[in-house]
Amino acid sequence: MSRLPSPTRHESGSPDSAVKTLFNIQQARALGALLVVYAHIGVPGATFGHFGVDIFFVISGFIMTMICTRSPRNFFGRRLARIVPLYWIITALVFLLSWWKPQLMNSTTPSLLNFAKSIFFVPYVKENGLVHPMLDVGWTLNYEMYFYAAVGLALLAAPGRLATLVASVGLVALAVIFHVFLRFLPAGGMATAASFYSSFYVFEFILGVLVFYLVQQPLARRPGVAFNLVLAAACLAFLVWNQLQAPLGHAAPLLTQGVPAMLFVATMLLLEQKNFILTRITILGDASYALYLSNQFVVEGFRKVVGKHLHLSFYSLPSIALIIVAASLIAIAIYLVLEKPLHDRLRILVDGKPAPR
Repeated sequence: MSRLPSPTRHESGSPDSAVKTLFNIQQARALGALLVVYAHIGVPGATFGHFGVDIFFVISGFIMTMICTRSPRNFFGRRLARIVPLYWIITALVFLLSWWKPQLMNSTTPSLLNFAKSIFFVPYVKENGLVHPMLDVGWTLNYEMYFYAAVGLALLAAPGRLATLVASVGLVALAVIFHVFLRFLPAGGMATAASFYSSFYVFEFILGVLVFYLVQQPLARRPGVAFNLVLAAACLAFLVWNQLQAPLGHAAPLLTQGVPAMLFVATMLLLEQKNFILTRITILGDASYALYLSNQFVVEGFRKVVGKHLHLSFYSLPSIALIIVAASLIAIAIYLVLEKPLHDRLRILVDGKPAPR
């Protein structure tokens, strides 16, 4: 197999090894986060962008496979250091706001039990009837932690290069078991968890695992830059069209969302292998996690406060642009001031040395 570029500096397996940023993957992360921001604005008749989550899940499966192949040491500890601190901080902020200013919250009440379930990644039915934690977007982290746990367990029984494949087989088996059990479980906590973890989203991580192997195949590497650019654009266009028009309704989401997201991520990697880099500016990709977690504060703040004072229609182009720019700048500040320093300190605790630069 031909050698892949090294992972991003945040996901590098070995702090001592030379690292090379996967620039196009960072741009895909930035795009995914921006799409989610736009989706949260919810422009009537023109709402799309939820597929940013599908892109994130595929990227996660790919990156975790790369990490396990190169340096799986302290895998689960590193993932906790990367994901947990900022999520806990923002979830705590949501809890405090729900207690202090409940009128600002849409569907969150100050429940200590729900707060505990949220920070420990236990799926539950929220007040609005959705399986969401206190921080709405945190539902995706329940899936992330589920995938990380599966990979961490697989590493106990399989070499690093096979761990995500073993985990994938286990996740498929569990999804089948959960689906069967759903027929017999009464409504409640167990049924909620079984339904949640048998979702098609679980399989999108597996698609990311497949991307790792796909982009190393000679046949996949043969098409040129123009072909990959057209394919990437076609995947994005299909995802937008599918969410705007819903020609297939909600049928086969793994095919209509997961596979196009998989092909998009694969084309980004294949383009990079051909030294076609969209841009080397990665700050928004670096801050994509902060943008994903924090953007609803900006959207709702503008919806309920700022827009009224500026006398702007919430769905006007100036308002949409202001929201996206403000959310991006705030996320970059959170990343530089809070997320990155916390991650660096925790990586020292986990590895005994700082995260690679």
